[in-house]
Amino acid sequence: MSETVTYAVAIIVLSVLAITAVKLIGFLKYRAAMNAHFPGPPAGILFGNMLELMKEGGFTENFFNRLHDKYGDVVRFWLMGNLNISIRNPKHMALVHSKALLRPRETKKIMAFLGDENLLFMEDMEEIKSLRERFIGFLNSSETRHRLTELVERRLDTLTKNWDGQVIDIFEHFSDFLYHVNGTIFFGDVWMSDPRSERIYKSHEIVLSQYTRWSMVPFPAWHNADYRQFRRATSEWWKATEEFVEARRAALDNASGEDKSDLLAALLTAKDQQGRDAFTQHEIASHVIGILNGSFDTTRATLTWVLTRLGENPDLQVRLRAEIQDEISKNPDISTFELSKNLELLDAVLKESMRMIATVPVLQRANYEEEMVLDQYRIPKGVTINLAYQQSFQVPDPYAASGDSAESYCPARFMGKSPEAKACQEAHRPFGAGPRQCVGNIYARVEVRAILIYMLQHFEFEVANDQRTIPRETVAGVIQPSGPARLKFKSLKGK
Repeated sequence: MSETVTYAVAIIVLSVLAITAVKLIGFLKYRAAMNAHFPGPPAGILFGNMLELMKEGGFTENFFNRLHDKYGDVVRFWLMGNLNISIRNPKHMALVHSKALLRPRETKKIMAFLGDENLLFMEDMEEIKSLRERFIGFLNSSETRHRLTELVERRLDTLTKNWDGQVIDIFEHFSDFLYHVNGTIFFGDVWMSDPRSERIYKSHEIVLSQYTRWSMVPFPAWHNADYRQFRRATSEWWKATEEFVEARRAALDNASGEDKSDLLAALLTAKDQQGRDAFTQHEIASHVIGILNGSFDTTRATLTWVLTRLGENPDLQVRLRAEIQDEISKNPDISTFELSKNLELLDAVLKESMRMIATVPVLQRANYEEEMVLDQYRIPKGVTINLAYQQSFQVPDPYAASGDSAESYCPARFMGKSPEAKACQEAHRPFGAGPRQCVGNIYARVEVRAILIYMLQHFEFEVANDQRTIPRETVAGVIQPSGPARLKFKSLKGK
């Protein structure tokens, strides 16, 4: 090697080292400034608080409990070199909901199984708004909501026909039910007769069961059998979904009488301004996977927790049945959907259950345009903001303002028009708020209310004798039972 080449190589190496040193010094200064500005736990230079996070099983309620119990409303932690801020003050959350409209870019890596094209990861606000309007237009339509409540009643007739006197694990028994009710509503009656629907469901379940464990692993763990199962299930989920979408497209193209009233048909037949297909096959598959993922385990967990609360409170069941019967007596022909809109106590019971156990313990947002100011704290643009819902829903202000402890189960805190009740109603946003609120929030409420109305009209139920407590865990970002959730049912037929 000539002296000239050696010199050039040396210059390049020294330049790289100099640039790296400058960046490292800049990062260390930034890190020191953020550590001084925000309270939070000690963090390693290389991994930050990653090891503590993984020890707690990821973004779980336990992890955020420890942070906020020790450091207050606004807390910082580090994941590798990325600053994270966690908040629990409802007023801070309201501002973040309105100003931080994007998911952190790191979320795409963690939830890669949804596909790059998924609504969660979009950053163009016009595209986001357009797609949200398509989803919301379908999910919130009167036709969809009536069809949903009618389908729920028919399927529950079948599901519960032998429940009298039985002890039922409701978390397990409502799994198939919810998945296939939603599949039918979203993708048409063909869902139940297409064998690919079961492949989609089973592979989805495997992905959810393994997701928390493998989402934070920095490198592929092909040596591990569970990891290989997770990757195979993800591949099968996508394959079965794309096959289902392609089959539905072919049916729509070849049959003039094919029903086009479902969401999948709307996506497949949508056109852009130039008259071309608005979505590619892969984009539609991503949206199918996304809406199934968003509507399944969240609703299953919510339903489990609210039925369990009612099983612990038989007197509350009596009051709810009286409320339901009172509305029916005013209009004997009222539909379940219309009935559900007039039940203040039932609505309060659902809200209080979701307050006591937040379905999603934490949600992440980011503002890549400007810094955010929360009281004395300035959050730099692009920083991941964690909205710690489980902790936020337990704060005394506003939830203890009426005199009831924030730790107690009290649906009445959401009832009426007092300033205290209005404050609770405003602060409680389990589906998020603002322009990026969950597109399925109204649909989910309608579905759960319809199920609760049916169960209250047909059964008395109580927590099984051997089910003193139901331990819980965070799986795939959802708080759910870590074991059986057993209730004993007694038919009301003849009463």
